[in-house]
Amino acid sequence: MKKNLAAMIMAITLVSCEPMETPNNLSKQAFNIRIEADYLEENEPAWILLHDMEGNPLDFKPFSNNVNLAFEIDSNEERVLVTVVKKRDRESFDRYIVETITSVDSKKEFVLGLKKPLRSNSFDPNGEFEVIVSHQQHLNSTFISNSEGHTSGSAIFGGFQSSAKMTLSQNSQNYFASTRSDSEEIRYSFISQPQNGQQVNLTFSQMQTFDKVLKIPYYQVGSLIYTVKVLEKVAGNWKESFWLNTNIQEGHPAIDDYQIGYLNRFETYETFIRATISSQTVAGLVKIGKAPTTLQLPLSKNIDMISSKISNPEINSDMVYNNWSGDWRLRDGSGNLTVMWTVWGKDSGFKLKAFPLEFTTDHPQFSNLESFQLISMKLMQSHLDYENLVERKYVELDILEETEEYYLQKRF
Repeated sequence: MKKNLAAMIMAITLVSCEPMETPNNLSKQAFNIRIEADYLEENEPAWILLHDMEGNPLDFKPFSNNVNLAFEIDSNEERVLVTVVKKRDRESFDRYIVETITSVDSKKEFVLGLKKPLRSNSFDPNGEFEVIVSHQQHLNSTFISNSEGHTSGSAIFGGFQSSAKMTLSQNSQNYFASTRSDSEEIRYSFISQPQNGQQVNLTFSQMQTFDKVLKIPYYQVGSLIYTVKVLEKVAGNWKESFWLNTNIQEGHPAIDDYQIGYLNRFETYETFIRATISSQTVAGLVKIGKAPTTLQLPLSKNIDMISSKISNPEINSDMVYNNWSGDWRLRDGSGNLTVMWTVWGKDSGFKLKAFPLEFTTDHPQFSNLESFQLISMKLMQSHLDYENLVERKYVELDILEETEEYYLQKRF
């Protein structure tokens, strides 16, 4: 009996000495975030906060430009939530600019940077010229751009003549004029080396027709904004060039369809369309690459929120989408806008339970997530997956990839 008792005690001792798989002894991994130079404004305080996919806080760190941050997280955390908080001091209150990126791959380095604008900001004015277009029927508008992506600053609409004035640039010898009639016909003309003070007279019927024309169903929307820009690679960098189409006036003729045109001589475009469906809802298209084959705006779709809480938003929509972004706001007791918060997500909603107590002690604006108000929700149907969408948002890409994204956005 004594031998049996001793054997039992030995067995219990051996079992109790075996390591248990508990959260405290899980293996760790490093999640690395690289912040590029000039991401933050000068002397702008900023923090990065990590949460797991259930919304539990993991860690947070302050950061500055041009640094690498290493977060130690459990190896089973394959994806995390990354929240970037920037604080901007104002005279009477502080304002926080916040972005949360959901479902970030913790096995890869995450990069925060600023994408460079496509158009060069440099502009050397060298006088002004004017384009006047005449027609036997009423004209709607005339618009001018140059090969650097700069556009005319004024235009005169209506009647049998339409005109626009354009500032000359020392760096651009070629200009593009497009004119739209009230019957929605669009034509164009290239203008080479205009002189200061020159008046260029064109006849609408003798201007060129576009190689490809697509129609936007204007009768289904309340208002419409659109641009078609040529993109060209200069010295290894992509830059804006001519604007082929845009509508720059507030009023519109009573027509069924708006036309936008493309030219075979150019290969890469940026097409932007934003159509107002109602006082709350807009639909649109953002496409970079070749001219679209068709325009299928989600004009008949809708968005509703089952839950508008930033801690656990739930979306209800008849639109098929694979990415989304939501905007929440917080105001103080005096009505000051103190927090502007954007969340980027994939497929459906996410969870965010709380910020760390060590952070909310110094920044009490984030102590009660229930107090944030949803301002707008945007659903996107893109051929890009979520990871590529986030990468394009923060990283300057060497190669301009073909992208096409239809979206539906509603204000609440």
